[in-house]
Amino acid sequence: MISSYPQLNLTLLNLGCNGHRITDLKHRWQRDVLDLKPDWLIILIGINDVWRQFDRLNDRNQVNINNFEETYRSIIAESKTDSGQIVLMSPYYLELNLDDPMRIKMDQYSQIVERLSIEYQCPFINLQKAFDHFLSSRTVESISSDKIHISKVGHTIIAQSFLKTIESRLP
Repeated sequence: MISSYPQLNLTLLNLGCNGHRITDLKHRWQRDVLDLKPDWLIILIGINDVWRQFDRLNDRNQVNINNFEETYRSIIAESKTDSGQIVLMSPYYLELNLDDPMRIKMDQYSQIVERLSIEYQCPFINLQKAFDHFLSSRTVESISSDKIHISKVGHTIIAQSFLKTIESRLP
């Protein structure tokens, strides 16, 4: 990203925390994000919200779909007044089988993010679509060992998807 636009003198900060769900993000949102007054705010959240429903069945802190939407809506509403441009990215699961239960649930959470992007007039990046395109020619194992955590190639797919979406908005 930075190497594509050296003239913009961009500084990128990845403030994601491993294992965090949207409720964790909400608790640190003001301090970790809004207090920095970013010009661009890119939100990619939801993967752990879904994944934990499958790998930690007895976890009392599950984020159901209604809580996810309500919390996400709150984060965007707070950010609209304090931040510059907001970009929403869909959560993803590296699974092409559309009947896979986790893929079904991930797609439902992604639909919420897309709907919120329309409601709040934010660009939306469908990462699931980008990964599905890649996986139509390559194996999941070529970019992930667990269908969630991605290699540098996966991160490149995210960066390219972002640039494609926002290029026309750059100075």
